[in-house]
Amino acid sequence: LILALPFVETMKQRYPECRVDVISSLYASPILENNSNINKILRVQNDQLLSNKLYKKDLLQKIKGEKYDAVVVLYPERQISRMFYDAEIPVRIGTAGRFHSVFFTTRLMHSRKKNLKHEYEYNLDFLRFFRRGKTVNFPNVYLRDKEINHAKRILKNAGVDKDFIVIHPGSGGSAERWPLENFIKLYHLLEQAALPLRDPGAARARGGHDLPHDRHGTDPLVGHPLLPGLFRLGPIGVGSPEGAGSIARGSVPWRRPERNRPAVIRQRSGPR
Repeated sequence: LILALPFVETMKQRYPECRVDVISSLYASPILENNSNINKILRVQNDQLLSNKLYKKDLLQKIKGEKYDAVVVLYPERQISRMFYDAEIPVRIGTAGRFHSVFFTTRLMHSRKKNLKHEYEYNLDFLRFFRRGKTVNFPNVYLRDKEINHAKRILKNAGVDKDFIVIHPGSGGSAERWPLENFIKLYHLLEQAALPLRDPGAARARGGHDLPHDRHGTDPLVGHPLLPGLFRLGPIGVGSPEGAGSIARGSVPWRRPERNRPAVIRQRSGPR
């Protein structure tokens, strides 16, 4: 969801007169709060969407009640794609090549699995269907002072009182990613340089693997609403292309190397 924010903000920049709402999972929705480019957040409980017919019916009525003119489905899950069709939204834009692509009126042909560019750039591909104009190229999360201060307290309690490096291996998306073993090797190299490190626990969530603990321990912060705040406080983030580490002030995402070339970490400037 974090890497959908450049698309969302670009749409508001290009269509300031239009209402831009975001339908998001309840789990991820906190990162959308306090964003003036988003008019409304519709939160969806994914487990209920799959198993609760009454919940599904109620959600459909809510979507119908908004009387949307168009919807762009960046991540076309079958259930929600069908719901937009049932809500009779006139313009439904999504990707081609899936069985449930039949629910879209306009289809974009691209495949993220090849990982030829960053995840946020794949999302920006959908802009080809809209007017030209300013493009927002990096995600941003708008946190209140109390959220930033809370994040600082978490870091202080963990013994981190100066600049630190965020290591975020990724959370199991479809894109290729730097191997976990390489993150561990990088961790040890940085540790030898006596640099303060934080692993936000994503490796643990991916099936029991974990980065080594530093002298302060490692915090299990996956899904924590303050995770974006911790990333924003980190001057440097190292992560896979779909990772939340992209919102660190400076980030180093891994991209797939060209054929017959060794894997490298390419640095880019992070969001301001």
